[in-house]
Amino acid sequence: MRAALFCLAVVMLAGSTCQAYRTGSQCSCPKISETILPLSKIRGYYEQKLGLCHVAAVVFKTVKGKVVCSDPKKPWVERAKKILDAKKNKSTTAVPTRAAFRSTRLNTAGQQINT
Repeated sequence: MRAALFCLAVVMLAGSTCQAYRTGSQCSCPKISETILPLSKIRGYYEQKLGLCHVAAVVFKTVKGKVVCSDPKKPWVERAKKILDAKKNKSTTAVPTRAAFRSTRLNTAGQQINT
């Protein structure tokens, strides 16, 4: 009798664990929103792929911390992704200014001399 109750508890626990995994952070978009976001309100995005998730979506994060799930095939979504990617690439390839490489020396009093 105890073995049967133990097996039943294990099966129920396994089922709830699978359900929690399926609806967890892996799948933040259960459905697509029709909301069109202005670019100035978008902080970033990531893509939710089909697989464990039942919906393929582009998940936009807004400057206020909200999440909007959008259809990846919509033209405005494709444009927003391209613009955000271009901004991201531009900021990561920035060249430091010459001032960052300015050498310094100390005089005999220990004061910094810019050269």
